[in-house]
Amino acid sequence: MLFLLLTWFCFSCIAWLMGITILNRFDLENDLPLGDRTIISLWLGILSLAWVLFIVSFFVPLTPIVGLLTTLIGITPALISKQCRDQARLLWKAIARQSPWLLLTLLGFSLALSWLCSQTVYWSDTGLYHYQAISWFSQYGTVPGLALIHNRFATNSPWFALIAPLNAGIFTTRISSSLGGFAYLLGFGQACLHIKRIIHQRDELTDWFASFAFLLLLPSSIKLTIAMSVSPDQPILIMSVIIPWLILKAKSKVVHNPSRIALIAVIFSAFIVVLKLTALPFLFVTIFLYLSTVKNKVLSFFKISTLSFIGLLPLFILNVVVSGCPLYPSSVACFDLPWSVGKQQAAQYLEFIQKWNQWYFPEAIPENPRWGEWILPWLGIETPFVFLIICSIAVMVIALVQPQQMNVKGKSYFLFLTLLGIIYVVYSVPTWRFGAGYSCILPALYLACRCREQAKMKWLAVLICSGGASLWWGFSLSLELIMLITIVFSGLTLLIFKENKPRFSLFFAILWGICLIVPLQDYRVTRSVYPWIWRPLLPPALEETYPTANFEAARAQDVDYWRPSPEIGLCWAAPLPCTHELTHDNIQLRDPARGLAGGFVRNQP
Repeated sequence: MLFLLLTWFCFSCIAWLMGITILNRFDLENDLPLGDRTIISLWLGILSLAWVLFIVSFFVPLTPIVGLLTTLIGITPALISKQCRDQARLLWKAIARQSPWLLLTLLGFSLALSWLCSQTVYWSDTGLYHYQAISWFSQYGTVPGLALIHNRFATNSPWFALIAPLNAGIFTTRISSSLGGFAYLLGFGQACLHIKRIIHQRDELTDWFASFAFLLLLPSSIKLTIAMSVSPDQPILIMSVIIPWLILKAKSKVVHNPSRIALIAVIFSAFIVVLKLTALPFLFVTIFLYLSTVKNKVLSFFKISTLSFIGLLPLFILNVVVSGCPLYPSSVACFDLPWSVGKQQAAQYLEFIQKWNQWYFPEAIPENPRWGEWILPWLGIETPFVFLIICSIAVMVIALVQPQQMNVKGKSYFLFLTLLGIIYVVYSVPTWRFGAGYSCILPALYLACRCREQAKMKWLAVLICSGGASLWWGFSLSLELIMLITIVFSGLTLLIFKENKPRFSLFFAILWGICLIVPLQDYRVTRSVYPWIWRPLLPPALEETYPTANFEAARAQDVDYWRPSPEIGLCWAAPLPCTHELTHDNIQLRDPARGLAGGFVRNQP
């Protein structure tokens, strides 16, 4: 717990220092209040540091020294800038003036989250490739042909590079939950900021929107344990609230520099596309948003396209180096290089990803499934995602039939983003963690518009927000009782208290409480396999749960590697290289003198 708390504090300071340096170039002090600028600075800093470390990994391994030097270079401009130092003092004074209740809430949530993140990591992708990718970054950097060992290594993310320098010494194999928890903490802190403004009646529509969007996303990511992993899905979920929030800001009448806010949205979108290609619709929509805020559209299109390409370039380069395909797992534009996985293998892997997310379990996939045969079983598995899609469709209909109910500038961008995102995800990877960010924004916007105007519409917010979290349980007596209790308590809140401050305080407290309690009930089942543990200093090492004795040695040509036993199935903290299945059996070291650092190539017959 202590390690995680200190890590999150250090990340916050570093991210703010790097982010505020970038944000100051946009000169938005008159358009954005201090709290909003702090949120944007934190995410600009953390994502830009991840992006830079990603590039550094092309040249050297991401050791602690490399990470420290990169960080020092990144924060130096802020440390020597008088403007940044003045802003730091202003931020500190603002924090000191906050209500003790708010500070205690954030402290209590930080402690609770650090305890959750100190439990055994069992997110399967951590064992499949996340931690292994971190180990490759920290020990060797970016290695040519790495996808020949395991096809998932061609989907490496800057999010892994960000934590790689800490994967050393006593912290080795203990850092898997630190970044997910940090992203979740930033999301919860932002939600508290917006709710505080609503309670004190200093709110804008953007505050209501962000509050409801976080309520639809954060509880389920706790249930799925994404927050207790190093998955890049967690920051993308948070950014799927922040980017639409910036769209509303850019289209607001009170903003003097909408093009600069739109440009920040484009930068965020480019960063998260590099984290994972599932975020691609955000980039398309924010580019259109930016062009709508400038006069010279042709020149601006050229500039924003160039900026976006530069942002995405490290992803293309890494994909070519590790797999030979710049858009892997797409087989489009694959190069015929000695270390390439090949177009056929890339196409097969893309098909496997689609079928996996359609059927969820490989053993459930029929031999020759008919088109659309997966939909009916999928509806039963992805009920919360389907619920959000239905809500989004309902809001689309309302927006077209009764546009006065959502009289908001920027509404068209929400409609386009939701439609494009849902189609993209359902076609490619139809699962909640990839699609919830697109399917939550229209329901959140509708609730924001209606609840801000009419108190009675808060009943609808109770149903949608608690329903989105509760549907992971499926329909049961327990679910119905919890929903009934939620409605009754929220209704009493609205009836008993006439003043807005206590009404809003209790309303959001009850809503957050019920949304978090419901998914946490799922841990009762999980913890029968992974019991609760108490680790006040360091999280448990992965090998404590997944011993390295459960791996067997294997060899392909001159490549010695480790293979997990059928009982454990995944590599977790096994020595490098490890894979449960080679992408190509006929591989060899690219440069035997350099060993694993030289990479891998296919042994051409």
